[in-house]
Amino acid sequence: MAEFDKQLHLTEDDKKRYQIEIDEIDLDIKKRLLNDAPEKITGLLKKPDLTEFQVSLLKDITILYTILKTLPNLDENMQRKIMFALKYFEDSDDEIPDDIPGIGLLDDAIVVHWIVEEIKQDYSQYFMA
Repeated sequence: MAEFDKQLHLTEDDKKRYQIEIDEIDLDIKKRLLNDAPEKITGLLKKPDLTEFQVSLLKDITILYTILKTLPNLDENMQRKIMFALKYFEDSDDEIPDDIPGIGLLDDAIVVHWIVEEIKQDYSQYFMA
């Protein structure tokens, strides 16, 4: 488990608020998210001196992207969770704007990791080292 995850986590209120957003995700945005995510992932990979939480974010978001892209018959609830994570990652002006040096992607890492933990039991093969 990432060191940052031991200290930072979502509150139950955060999870409830995000679950409402997950439930409202339009499945029609799937194609756009799958097209747009690689550009942001690649951009982050190009940054020198990635922090531990940024490396963890890259690993988690890549796994979620792969699951969504390679499993077309994934149940709708699981698709919504993954699309929420991709959408959150894509949004540069979320809870902590991404352009804030040092911490801009911290909220992304926490939200994406929460989704990973939510689906890990069902798709454990994607999370093997």
